[in-house]
Amino acid sequence: LAPRERYISPTREIMIGNHLAFALSEDSIQVALCSHLFDRKRLIDVRKIYIPRDLASGEHRNQFIAGVIDDLYHELGGRWKSVSLTLGGAETAFRRLIMPNVSSRALNQAVWFEAKRQIPFPINECHFDYRRVAEIFEDSSTKLKIALIAGTRRLISEHLAPFQALSIRVDSIY
Repeated sequence: LAPRERYISPTREIMIGNHLAFALSEDSIQVALCSHLFDRKRLIDVRKIYIPRDLASGEHRNQFIAGVIDDLYHELGGRWKSVSLTLGGAETAFRRLIMPNVSSRALNQAVWFEAKRQIPFPINECHFDYRRVAEIFEDSSTKLKIALIAGTRRLISEHLAPFQALSIRVDSIY
């Protein structure tokens, strides 16, 4: 018999208001605006602002990025707003793991052990988290499919800096 999987839905907060999802890259700032009313969600706007090439690095680049974030936050945010930040690139990692179905404490320890083996940069130089994605039923055993994500502390700090300078709270990082 082929193994059978049961998807595990993520736990969601009940949200009211707007959610802004930012993504920063070397050449652009992207934002998606989603309106939440309890379990109803609606994508309202998506924008991409290119960073001028003559601002390759330095303080003028940082000021430009902070200015764009501030403008977007105030223009699109509305009264009740939450903010997330997405990361990507060489200083991030995503791994799928198959783990035994054990207690939460044992799972935390097992994921920590696997993270040290699977994440391609030193574990003490990154932040990582995981989520149970599915249960796998095979014969008489149950296993868990785990999604493990990680980002270097340096990358996270760099991407959070303009939000912190503007006193904008980032609720989650992906």
